[in-house]
Amino acid sequence: MLAEIEIQCTPGTAAGRIYREFGADSRGDGTYELSVSLENLGLPAIGKLSRTAFVKLGAAQRREADNATLIPVQWHDLESDSFPTFHGEIEIVPLGSELVQVAIIGDYKPPFGPLGAVFDAAVGKAIAEATTRELLERLRKALETSEKQPQTAGAAPNYPPTYE
Repeated sequence: MLAEIEIQCTPGTAAGRIYREFGADSRGDGTYELSVSLENLGLPAIGKLSRTAFVKLGAAQRREADNATLIPVQWHDLESDSFPTFHGEIEIVPLGSELVQVAIIGDYKPPFGPLGAVFDAAVGKAIAEATTRELLERLRKALETSEKQPQTAGAAPNYPPTYE
């Protein structure tokens, strides 16, 4: 799965802002509401599908070839094993002094073996893709909004500050 979006954000602050948006603690653990509006699935606009996920963000890594930052990410439903688990990366590629491309790259595993694979082929994949697009849009809004706000005293714009 691959989804990407351009975001008006200083490249040096993007990774730290993503960690904060996910509510990640010093171990990279956080919770986040993943959702998709029914309208984006071709259904009547009467609500959304929503689940709270446990999110684990790994240590940021630098890819020298294009100066990209890669943040390992995985998530799973907090309350049930009846939903897919995701393993992948958030890729941040600088496109300019105030612009980055953020991509979510990875794979998810549907539950329930062969039965889950049938559901995934029928509708699950569409739900996962729409959820990823909406997540990127939420990240765009959060990063662009936080970019316009001044840093508070003691705030660490580059949390976490190190690369592995």
